[in-house]
Amino acid sequence: MTMPTSTRALASTGSALGGRWQRLLHSRSAPLITHGSLVFLTAALFALLLGLPLWLAWVPCALIHHRIGVLLHEYIHGIPFARYRHNLWVLSFFDGLMLMFGLMDFFRGTHLEHHRWLNTDKDPAFTAKQQKLVGHGAGRWLGALEGTQHLVYMVESFGGKHPYVIRSRIVVGVVLSLTWIGFWVSVGQADVVWALFSLTAFNTLGPVSLRGALEHHSRRTIRPSPTSTVSSFRYSI
Repeated sequence: MTMPTSTRALASTGSALGGRWQRLLHSRSAPLITHGSLVFLTAALFALLLGLPLWLAWVPCALIHHRIGVLLHEYIHGIPFARYRHNLWVLSFFDGLMLMFGLMDFFRGTHLEHHRWLNTDKDPAFTAKQQKLVGHGAGRWLGALEGTQHLVYMVESFGGKHPYVIRSRIVVGVVLSLTWIGFWVSVGQADVVWALFSLTAFNTLGPVSLRGALEHHSRRTIRPSPTSTVSSFRYSI
């Protein structure tokens, strides 16, 4: 049975587009997909916050805010830019823009530690799980939340316990956050400040903590052998 001409043309077009997409994914321009997506989502977030009442914009903004965090995870691992310091510039910018007051670098540092020392005593997620197992009552489950863990890491980092956390970058995050607050207040958009605070709190204590609790606090823990420890990826700073 002969395929209709229109069907063959459609299949040929789809194949050509698929080939071009694959070439893009394997080209040096591939990081532009990540950069472009980050710019688009950020623009969409603030367009909604500035253009709609918060009660109407909050749910789509919460989803977009979370997806921005997923994209920033790529920068934490040094994937979009070849030079890691360029990824750090993006992270610091968003640390301030999202009013995170240095929380971004706490997450960056402890997340890299988690990958470097997976399921060992140097893995922050593993340590939090062990503390949960010996805990009692509500405090046991509260300790499983990544939002709670980051507050603990904050104290520990200033004591030098988490070497991947750079204290000077925390200061940069605080200064940039205060600068953005000043900007929004000066242009009469103080509501944006409270909206960003609520979005960060929701996603940190909600979806992010839930994912972390499910992934890192299962009942069974498998310790890797010394030879199978996950190595760091582009940790040079």
